[in-house]
Amino acid sequence: MQSAPSGAAVSVREAYKYYGSSKSPKVVLDRLNMTVPRGAIYGLLGASGCGKTTLLTCIVGRRKLKSGDVWILGGRPGSPGSGVPGPRIGYMPQDIALFGDFSIRDTMFYFGKIFGMSNREVEERATFLHRMLELPPDDRLVGNLSGGQQRRVSFAAALLHDPELLILDEPTVGVDPVLRQRIWDHLMYITQTGNKTVIITTHYIEEARQAGTIGLMRNGTLLAEDSPSELLTLYGCSSLEDVFLLLSRKQGRNSQDMVADAEDPEEMANVQRQQQTQQENRRNSMEVVSHQQDQGMNLQAAYRKNTTTASTATLTNNTDEIHIPSSIRRTLKNRASRIGKMESLLKKNILRYWRNFGLMMFILGFPLLQIGAFFLAIGHDPRHLPVAVVNDEVPWYRAGPGPSYTGGPLFVENDRCLGMIVPGCNMTRLSCRFLDALDPTFVTKRYYSDLKSAQAAVKAGEVWGTMHFGANFSAALEERKERGKDTSDEALEMGELGVWLDMSDRQIGLLLKKQILDSYKKFFKELLSDCELNHKYGEVPIQFKPPIYGVEYPSYTMFMAPGVILTVVFFLSTGITCTTMISEVHEGIWDRALVTGITASEILLSHVLTQMLVLFAQTIECLLLSFLLFGMTSNGSIILVTLLTVLEGFCGMCFGFLISIVCENISAANYLSIGSFYPMILLCGIVWPLEGMPSGLRAFSLQLPLTRSTDSLRNIMTKGWGITEPGVYEGFLATFIWILVLLALCVVGLRIKKG
Repeated sequence: MQSAPSGAAVSVREAYKYYGSSKSPKVVLDRLNMTVPRGAIYGLLGASGCGKTTLLTCIVGRRKLKSGDVWILGGRPGSPGSGVPGPRIGYMPQDIALFGDFSIRDTMFYFGKIFGMSNREVEERATFLHRMLELPPDDRLVGNLSGGQQRRVSFAAALLHDPELLILDEPTVGVDPVLRQRIWDHLMYITQTGNKTVIITTHYIEEARQAGTIGLMRNGTLLAEDSPSELLTLYGCSSLEDVFLLLSRKQGRNSQDMVADAEDPEEMANVQRQQQTQQENRRNSMEVVSHQQDQGMNLQAAYRKNTTTASTATLTNNTDEIHIPSSIRRTLKNRASRIGKMESLLKKNILRYWRNFGLMMFILGFPLLQIGAFFLAIGHDPRHLPVAVVNDEVPWYRAGPGPSYTGGPLFVENDRCLGMIVPGCNMTRLSCRFLDALDPTFVTKRYYSDLKSAQAAVKAGEVWGTMHFGANFSAALEERKERGKDTSDEALEMGELGVWLDMSDRQIGLLLKKQILDSYKKFFKELLSDCELNHKYGEVPIQFKPPIYGVEYPSYTMFMAPGVILTVVFFLSTGITCTTMISEVHEGIWDRALVTGITASEILLSHVLTQMLVLFAQTIECLLLSFLLFGMTSNGSIILVTLLTVLEGFCGMCFGFLISIVCENISAANYLSIGSFYPMILLCGIVWPLEGMPSGLRAFSLQLPLTRSTDSLRNIMTKGWGITEPGVYEGFLATFIWILVLLALCVVGLRIKKG
């Protein structure tokens, strides 16, 4: 293994990196060699897609090379005590990578606390950078700034802790030319007087002439690496663009031309001379850096002179105003405290929620909307279902000429057979007495003159069913009561109530059946009692005693409620978590945080702590709404109910972390979330009992995150079971296992993505 080269801030040797499979790799870095001397500005130039950003991410330790070596500040990125990633480098990515909900002041203190700076140090350093970069007022939100202003704030964040090595990816894009020159003057000043090193990429090739060393990069390799003057002299060009164009054409020769060049002795000698000259220039540049450091005071004066403009004359008139305090001009050799990092991360997460009114309304309002919609819309008995009634026991009157009846049954008024219902043991007009026993809030009776028209109304979708009473309905029932087993078959048939239902809607059809049967039992029991007979003669010889668990007439709403509550909390946590994480990754915030020395576990922990606050709030409001407003009851411990709900929300949070790692964008995350939502609703026993599934599907459903926990919550609420019962602790245990599995998958996914 090679040792770190002396005198170099950054050294890259034989760097090879590709994406995709090894069989068909997309090569990004192709045996690249790069040397950045200490105390110098290194300009890395190249077109988009040439591998500059990949190279920088490998230097700062965000990605790993397939082969080759990287040394930075005397050590390898990520090695213990190297400070890389960490406080020894300042990194400005090509993306803005700042929090739009932060003010400029918030941004400075966020990065300052990460690097272990005191409040006074942050204030002093931020004041200097504010003046030098002409930043907007401190209370302006970053999201409300222009693109150029945001890049200046991003640049200030990289400079804040006065690092040994600055890595700047396109820092001057969209910046005023005068301010751009001031930035370059400042970079020259800190490299020559503060022993700092700068690696900078830029679109403006000619402005890179101010760099001490330039690397021209194309197709994953460095075409040349030398000082600007030596490159111009060596290739006989008047501009760096011409040098770049010449070298690009040379690299682009086909294989036959490359073979011909190799066979030409004169061409080979020229190439060797050029390589020797470049190596000598690199050695000379190291010596020049040492000499220039001794000339620091002269360069400082030149720097102040160059920064004089009409808008900033007062700044340069007072030399004390641009003096960088000695307490700031130091290299942070130790990592910032974990407390400071966590403080910054937690503050960042909380502010992002607090300053986003729409997000706060969604987080706090959406659970209430979902729970309210469920309790108001699901599980209640249908009301005022229209049912056709054909009663041949009651005479009709005609309301005009013609064969069709346009009137109604005689003595029918306000849905009652007035004058036909005789109380006591009277066996006449029993059809009216039965119709009076029907619940008017459940059934709305519509009278028809004949069976054919009533059934036609069912087929037309006007009513849900038809009831038909024969002309001798009462007489047949009286015969059945008097003669018992000797009742004739004809009387038995005439004493039946014929019912034809529309069973296309299973729930309504079954409820109508139940209502009609319950009404008949009520009617017949009252009739037997009025005739001084034991009402049990009219009942089915099955008696249902008080239930062991639950109530005699359970509500379907209460069957679904435990699963719905867990589902709401689970998927809200999933959606909020994966959206937040993917947003940070796409905005570059995740990578920038890791370069500062924060670990992925610290970022995840900060999000877990923040999300737990949100989760507790959502759980409490869901349970309060369910118990207090909609009358949900629990026979078991409310503490167990709350704990299981929070635990399931935490499981959803872990699922959200995994989705954010697997998916590249928010659209893909939404597809995966929605795609998992409906199968869980259908398969976890929330809508229908597991006992109704095929045995194989039931075994699969039992392994899903919400199945056992839903059953456990039902057992707590309806049966009053405690944690010692298998039907309860199995739900807790299954949720814990899922949390561990999801976290393990997150760790594996992060390692794969880092590679």
